[in-house]
Amino acid sequence: MQLFKKLLIETHGACTRSCPECLRNSYPKQMRLQQKRSKVLPSYLVDNILQQAKTIGFNGDVGFHWFNEPLLEPRLPEFIQMSKGYGFRTYIITNGDLLDENSAKNLKGLDYIIISHYDDPRERNARQIVYKELLCGIVDDVRSAYGYVITHFSPRPKALAECIGGNRGRPCTDLKERMIITCSGEMALCCEDIMLGFKLGSIYKRTLEQLWFSKRHKSIVTKLSRVGGRLKFEYCKICPRA
Repeated sequence: MQLFKKLLIETHGACTRSCPECLRNSYPKQMRLQQKRSKVLPSYLVDNILQQAKTIGFNGDVGFHWFNEPLLEPRLPEFIQMSKGYGFRTYIITNGDLLDENSAKNLKGLDYIIISHYDDPRERNARQIVYKELLCGIVDDVRSAYGYVITHFSPRPKALAECIGGNRGRPCTDLKERMIITCSGEMALCCEDIMLGFKLGSIYKRTLEQLWFSKRHKSIVTKLSRVGGRLKFEYCKICPRA
């Protein structure tokens, strides 16, 4: 298996919203979930992760987000500079709630930013214009993502059932592309693995290289990369993602 092309480092687990579509809020066992989501990665470990990535030959994009809102992170300017210091393209995905003149200045050094718009379509264009003005001269590449994604336990049962049925036989194609280190230090398989049920290990106990190339991780990715592979895992059988 080849090395990942994107590295997501979730430095904390908080968010500004409680969107019903998001697994943060729709996952049934909230108490157990919140225990995992309350962690914070220490700065020295973030730097160590980046250093390890450089050492093993990673030369892709680094993002400081997952199920969190990165603009809540007071250390974000430090982490952006860390990542850029190692020569990585650096970006974040944000909902834009905290984006103002002050927070925009802290984003200097980002190669691009993706702003997720969940609002009324009539408001999206207006907000996008404001964001681009705020980021002018700071981040040149401002991208947009629109609407909610159907996830496990989505409150839209009809859409959820249709997505599960339509994608059940499909291979998962992005598992080989992206490595995710969560705020607890544990490695996640994908963006649906919010409870870390695949138990891929922790960066506190293993190196980045050991986590990515472990026999367990390679075996799971290989199975899911094939047609019908989702049927081998209970959680993946009900995955709505393409």
